[in-house]
Amino acid sequence: MVVPVTAMYPIGVILLAVLILKEALTLRQVCGILLSLGAIYLLTG
Repeated sequence: MVVPVTAMYPIGVILLAVLILKEALTLRQVCGILLSLGAIYLLTG
């Protein structure tokens, strides 16, 4: 269970960049976040 959670660190970086640096999310980043969340759900559920 630890491996899927540690694989989410890039998503944390993207979200911090959006919140702190006011960066815009690209469609590729949004798709990557959604796919990662779906993978975590499948691996842990």
